[in-house]
Amino acid sequence: MKMRYCIWGCGNRGKNIYDFMRGKDVCAFIDRNPALQGTEYQGTPVISFDEFLMRFRKCIVIISPFGYEDKLENLLIQNGVHSLRAFFLPPEITEVPVPNLLELVDKKVRDRTAYFYGLNLYSILLLDHYRTTGSRAIKLIPEDGAEKWLVEAVEDSYPNCFAGLDQASNLYLTSNRCVTEKVLNHKPVNIYDFLYVVDWYYHPELERFKNAHKGRRCFILGTGPSLEIRDLDTLKENGELCISVNGIIRAYPFTQWRPDYYMITDKIAYEGCKEDLLGDSAVEYMLISDAAMRGDESDGFLTYHISALPISEDCPACFSKDISRGVYAGGQVIYAAIQLAVYLGCSEIYLYGIDFDYSNFERAHFAKDYVAYKNGAPTNSTIDETMRRVGFSFKRAKQAAEQMGFKIYNASRRTKLDVFERVDFDSLFDGGPVRFL
Repeated sequence: MKMRYCIWGCGNRGKNIYDFMRGKDVCAFIDRNPALQGTEYQGTPVISFDEFLMRFRKCIVIISPFGYEDKLENLLIQNGVHSLRAFFLPPEITEVPVPNLLELVDKKVRDRTAYFYGLNLYSILLLDHYRTTGSRAIKLIPEDGAEKWLVEAVEDSYPNCFAGLDQASNLYLTSNRCVTEKVLNHKPVNIYDFLYVVDWYYHPELERFKNAHKGRRCFILGTGPSLEIRDLDTLKENGELCISVNGIIRAYPFTQWRPDYYMITDKIAYEGCKEDLLGDSAVEYMLISDAAMRGDESDGFLTYHISALPISEDCPACFSKDISRGVYAGGQVIYAAIQLAVYLGCSEIYLYGIDFDYSNFERAHFAKDYVAYKNGAPTNSTIDETMRRVGFSFKRAKQAAEQMGFKIYNASRRTKLDVFERVDFDSLFDGGPVRFL
């Protein structure tokens, strides 16, 4: 029986997925917004969950919202419905669509018969594409632990589509999920990461930063409640190289210190800080991600690409070595700042003001009224899931440091982040770091 789908969520992400699929095999959108129910998108109805259960229960649901996957998946399981997460699709499908994405895949997949590792929504959509066009013979290799129902459904829809890893004369990765050392021994080609192949991701003006501070130490400043203005003054007095982020501008009225480099990754922070940033000329290099800018061409800002590849316990974050091509998202802007510091050539990176504590969101920053959320503050469950992914990203940063030969220390006065070695901030200015035992 051919696999049929309903997409949960008729927002931008759901529509982007639908467009990539060209609507093929999509029966409906499910949306809890009453204003959308009863409408259509390109002729496909938007319905309530109750109507879905009555009409399309046998369809596989593609979960498009991020941060609510567990909750929605449990609801569907309770009602006997199977689902796939859009979370593991490349951001070139879900976030900012790349119209020629399949052509870019073709440039990477050069073998007439190709073996795709990983059983997920992306690999299934690619399999369907190549089966439909007949341009390549594709075999899927499910990862260990692939869900039995999904294996059976795919085999039923696409007979003889599976192969074993030992059969793979050439191997292509369809995600960074569950990639084992045995898989890596096959020297697979990555077909889910397009950071280095999409033309408009490249910003040559950022190449000037490569090794601009080679061998120097730098401080990456977060905006946790442990941040103290006197410490900013200390950094200025000692001429330290500093990178900071987001609402650090709330400290500007109280100090002459300014970061050498300033970064924003998300649109909410950008909208909340834009006017203040434009009014302050003391920071020479202000880097704003393309996802935050969304086409806003404000003078005074440098744009960089950010790739929102999925991150989970078995899906490690990626780490960019070339910010002129872009950085990888890590759930928090500090991860992007670490990638910038490495590109600048810094040999020692000291994190400061990274409390890593959102147990009380209203007091999660050093300043009151830090960010005005137009649609309300994030929920506790969303924050918890985000922080889990941030934790995975910091572990990847530590791994990158070990592989590339730079050091990362946590010099925050108070912190729950235990990934990096702790040092005392004050000791960094009187003869060397004091490490916490």
